[in-house]
Amino acid sequence: MKNFKKPLWIIRFQIWLTNFFAFDLLKKDDKLAKKIEDGLIDFEAKKAILMLDIQKVLRKKLKKGRSKYIPLTKKNKAEIKAMIEADFGTQMKEHHLRLTDNLKLV
Repeated sequence: MKNFKKPLWIIRFQIWLTNFFAFDLLKKDDKLAKKIEDGLIDFEAKKAILMLDIQKVLRKKLKKGRSKYIPLTKKNKAEIKAMIEADFGTQMKEHHLRLTDNLKLV
């Protein structure tokens, strides 16, 4: 068999096609990256607002049960935790937040 040499114009056309599609993919990636970045900023903002709301409720509930000399019992902490999970449970799952036994957001 003979070695078949491609004409120069076919080689140039193939190079042009690969560059064209590579540039097109880069433009699409840039648009996707911008959408992802905007979505991430919205997600983090909503997460921060949710954390502030939960902390406000915690402060209100902890004031009633807090004493300088008598700390909260496990029962009181469990009641407060259950109340917060009942109010904010679905939102906390969406934003990957959880409340520890010591009533701290993680």
